[in-house]
Amino acid sequence: MSRLILCASLWSLAGHPSPRREWTLARKLEAVREAGFAAVSGPPGLALTQQAGAHGLRRFSAFIAPDWPAVKTGLRDCAAERVARVNIQLGTPALTGQAACKLAVQTWRRAEALGLRSSFETHRGTATETPEKLTSLAARFAQATGRLLPVTWDFSHHAVVRQIPRQEWPQQLLRDRALITAADLFHLRPHTPHHVQVPLSQDRLLTTEAKAWLEFARTALHLWRSDPGNAGRELFVCPEMGPRGDYALASSPPAWPETVRLARHLRIAWRTVAS
Repeated sequence: MSRLILCASLWSLAGHPSPRREWTLARKLEAVREAGFAAVSGPPGLALTQQAGAHGLRRFSAFIAPDWPAVKTGLRDCAAERVARVNIQLGTPALTGQAACKLAVQTWRRAEALGLRSSFETHRGTATETPEKLTSLAARFAQATGRLLPVTWDFSHHAVVRQIPRQEWPQQLLRDRALITAADLFHLRPHTPHHVQVPLSQDRLLTTEAKAWLEFARTALHLWRSDPGNAGRELFVCPEMGPRGDYALASSPPAWPETVRLARHLRIAWRTVAS
């Protein structure tokens, strides 16, 4: 039977509970474990692996790599810290299809040589920022390597960059079914066609936008889980809520409590699609 493994991002704990009284790394990891997460993700350079292991957490990492020097540095640091897997925001929108493929192939091969499991996130400002760019890159990558492009799915960026209407999300955001079902890492965050992050709750009740998004999230989880090839696999899901001053507005609820609530709803969604 496939398993849902929830991963917390340290980004969701930035400045928590306040910028002046921000928790130490040890306190954050304790909160992650207490909230029922099985993994934690943070950028390389934090020497996080040992502390995460002491809390019974798997160590993931992520970094931004617009070019090959940034790739080499990020992968070197991840290998030195013995991370379980690494998520990469690769390239820039200005790269040609050929250049983006060359960078992706080089990155994937270097990660494999270092013993790192890597994937490329669908993210604005990168070589995968639209569904069309991703499809093109995947086709070129498969031709060059004979392999499916490893993808970290963050559907919110494709929805916003392309301003895709909500009623078209299942058709437009889930069209690369082979890449979605082959993936093992999703970043899930409530969004609309115009906002990459919206509040999950208001006065502890689900917002209208979050309810609509959860329907899509259940559809995405059902698509992955219903694939016969995923029986027995682990799907890592990061309920990714960003802090105020970044993805959240000043009026948004604090990111970490929202993240914990979102994790709870995703567990329910996972059980729902299983039945």
